[in-house]
Amino acid sequence: MTAVERVLEWDDGRRDHFPHREKYCSPAEMDLMARLAGMRLRERWGTWDKGAYTGEGEAISLYVRASPLDTPST
Repeated sequence: MTAVERVLEWDDGRRDHFPHREKYCSPAEMDLMARLAGMRLRERWGTWDKGAYTGEGEAISLYVRASPLDTPST
């Protein structure tokens, strides 16, 4: 985990600091966590302007609530 501090700057000049820890998750780890939470991958991009994800670098992933039809029956 990495200790990070985010700073939110308001229009009136106030600054709020939010220290927290971050852990890098691969797209496969995120997909598993989403599935366990009842969600499924809808789209994945390599850039914020929806450029193709090549499997390298960071990914932007969009998840949606899974429907009962998305879940295999046991």
